[in-house]
Order: sequence, then structure tokens, then C-alpha cells
Amino acid sequence: MSVLKSRIELLYEHNRNQKSYCRIWLYARNADEKVFIQKYSQHNNYQLAVDFQNKKIRFPNPITVHDETTSHFSQPENFVVLECIHRLLQKGYEPRHLELERKWTLGRSAKGGKADVTVFDREGKALIVIEC
Repeated sequence: MSVLKSRIELLYEHNRNQKSYCRIWLYARNADEKVFIQKYSQHNNYQLAVDFQNKKIRFPNPITVHDETTSHFSQPENFVVLECIHRLLQKGYEPRHLELERKWTLGRSAKGGKADVTVFDREGKALIVIEC
């Protein structure tokens, strides 16, 4: 079984195994395991955090969060978004080039939506749009 497959399987056992998932790549900040963090030394020790006490996933600045939709525990998909951000940071994408829940429109109509993750290049142009 691949590491990715096992991680994704853990994501969908959301209610029972959120802490098990976090133990894969996050480190408990305190002994009671209420907050798990991951530091990225290649990004000036930028930190992602999962707070079990408040049921929040923290994506601090400079990642831009337009809407808190992906920052809580209500949907298993939010842990997939967390995994995407984690992998993008590992691959070298800068936190300042990542946005969560960015709104977009289709043509001239009022139709549109929000993308879970948008990655921008160094010139500020959208490079990748990820919908989990």
C-alpha cells in the first residue's frame, strides 16, 4: 500500500482518526495532543497547525484564506486540503503564493464558485487551481 493511499484512507476515517492522521506528519505541540504542528524550515519555519481543542485547521499568513470553509473539522475534505497545502509546501511552493477558497466567476455571467486551493506564480498569475 502506498503512503499516499494510506494517508487518504485515514482522512476518510475522519471522526475517529483525526489524531492518527496528524501523527503521520505533524508533531504534537503539547503532551495532551490538543495541537499538532508542522514546521517548514525551507519557508522560514512557517507552521501549519491542527487544533483539536477548537476543531480548527490553521493556515496562518502569508497563506491567504478568503473563507474559513476549509479551516474547520466539519468536512473530511478539509483534511485533503490540508494534505494538498502540506505537499505544496514540501515541493517548494511559497506560502505567499497559496490561497484558500478564492472566488472566481465564469465569463460575464454571475456564475462562479470558490476553489479550494489556488497556486500563483512569482508574477501573481494563477498557475494551479485545486478542487478537492
